Amino acid sequence: MTRELGHIEGARVIASNAAFTYRGRTDDARAIGRELGVEVLVRGSLQRAGERLRVSASLINAADNTTLWSQHYDRSTDDILSVQDDISWQVAAMLAARIGAAAPTRPAHAPKTTPDAYDAYLRGISEMRGGPGQLAGAIRELKRAVALDPNFALARAKLASAYTQQFFYNASDPALEQEAFIEIQRALAINPDLAEAYLARAQLTWNLRNGFPHERAIADLHRAIKANPSLAEAHVELGKVYVHVGLIDKSIAANQEALRLDPRATAATQRLIAAWIDGGRTRELIDALGRDPQWPARARATAFLYLGRTKDAIDTIIPRGASMAALRKIEMNEIALLAHAYAREKRAADAQTALRLAIPLAANATGLSDTHHAQFEIACAYALLGNPDKAVEWVTKAANEGYPSYPRISTEPDLQSLSAHPGFIKLLERLRQDYERWRTSL
Repeated sequence: MTRELGHIEGARVIASNAAFTYRGRTDDARAIGRELGVEVLVRGSLQRAGERLRVSASLINAADNTTLWSQHYDRSTDDILSVQDDISWQVAAMLAARIGAAAPTRPAHAPKTTPDAYDAYLRGISEMRGGPGQLAGAIRELKRAVALDPNFALARAKLASAYTQQFFYNASDPALEQEAFIEIQRALAINPDLAEAYLARAQLTWNLRNGFPHERAIADLHRAIKANPSLAEAHVELGKVYVHVGLIDKSIAANQEALRLDPRATAATQRLIAAWIDGGRTRELIDALGRDPQWPARARATAFLYLGRTKDAIDTIIPRGASMAALRKIEMNEIALLAHAYAREKRAADAQTALRLAIPLAANATGLSDTHHAQFEIACAYALLGNPDKAVEWVTKAANEGYPSYPRISTEPDLQSLSAHPGFIKLLERLRQDYERWRTSL
């Protein structure tokens, strides 16, 4: 439904990921409206009786909890996607009329799918919301959906995204890329305008194996957003690409839009924090921390480290009193961040312990695409520990493996001891030239 609502001019629509978290909640509409920052809620229910569906939909005024419009639909289960599209369009048309905007174009008849295929699809996207650790489960369910219905284009696009993210974060198996490519091609053959397919193609393109081709990925992300302005995941990906190449203002705008659409988009929050840090936006970071946000540990620790609150950064990742053995239970990026923090605190022995754990992972022998931030933190640690050659080696590796941000690398205080190092001078000049080109081409 967010797709149709997103095409209403002047309307800001919360992404389905955020809305999904309110499923089953009986909160007063006013409370939900305040949490999401919206004026109108769409509520619905679904009951199945044999081969029939009874769907109820309503528009609720969040200001006073009154019903603006409601309708009931009785349809057959063998045409569930058409039912969804029809109801979505009717809700969008009603909402557009209430705000004085033109109704979106009524969608063409959607392909049919089976209830079992649709159920597997929903289970798959639910698994994807759990993050990288649940991608294998998402792939399993989405494969089941397309096996049950080979013409289910949206399920194919989501399956492609799951493959790309598994390849990016967890397993550098080229077969995952090949499977993603096949699913994207099949999805676009069924529906050439499918936003989720262009999102998946951008995700497939932008990885270490392909050399992070920023222009191609951004072009596909803009195409996805044009097709579905409310596709929060596309804005998240756009913010990700922009922050890594140092286009700070564009990254902030994309991540803020993602968070407007999906206030619970953790990845957008993390990248917004990164953009504030990389752009030297200290005031925004302090203001956000002052509101005591429920940020993930790594994001919070990164913010503390940037603001000079090094002890708070350490305590966020590894509580006081915990033994160094606890480091083995922490993920790679957090271990590398700890090494940086310990080095700044002149706790050289602890920094070296953290480095011994982080380096085998961050060396990235298997070619994953998300090790560059750990590599950057390792470079900072080595610079503070008085090993400039190792520091230049690791910051160059970070730049080459997906984090060529000239604004970040050129201004990091803990790398300033490298300013006269020939390797660092050469790296900064290359990054500066790339940055100037990207400012005009991306």
